[in-house]
Amino acid sequence: MNIGQLLVFAGFILSAVTSVAYYWDARNRLPLPAVFSPTRLFYGVLALSAVASVVLWYLIFTHEFQYSYVAEFSSRTQPMLYQVSAFWAGQEGTFLLWALMTAVMGIFFLRRGEGNDGYSMSVVSAFLAFLYLLMIVRSPFATTPATIPHRRSVRSVTRIVKEKTPSSSWVSWVSTSESFFLRS
Repeated sequence: MNIGQLLVFAGFILSAVTSVAYYWDARNRLPLPAVFSPTRLFYGVLALSAVASVVLWYLIFTHEFQYSYVAEFSSRTQPMLYQVSAFWAGQEGTFLLWALMTAVMGIFFLRRGEGNDGYSMSVVSAFLAFLYLLMIVRSPFATTPATIPHRRSVRSVTRIVKEKTPSSSWVSWVSTSESFFLRS
């Protein structure tokens, strides 16, 4: 288990505990111990989401191809813009992006909530727990059995295919001559 998978697992546990803590706080109006303060727990979920996102971007930018997500959606020859967008290119990275965006959205809810946000933040935290559960099943931090060499860019593959295929004039000559011989 690597650091990314640990962050995802911790994010799932913490967001599930946060959801229960918000529901308990809204339902009972009894003060929870400071350790289980729902707002503090939610900031912890935000921190885990941010750190997991930074780790995934680090893996993409340093071309750590032993991670299957990085090997599948990035390349050494990609421009920087495409490497940035490789973060959300696949389903696993999109789940992590949604978790980060939902956590940031939850902070805005907390700022505007005026103390009546227990039930809504419980739902937001439960949604985060669901996203983290999806990332446990389909992790962007899953490793491959062996290191995959960097993939070729689309431009170089297109160039190779064009070199190995006959020219268009030869193809048109064959197609017209074939139709001529078939008529005879």
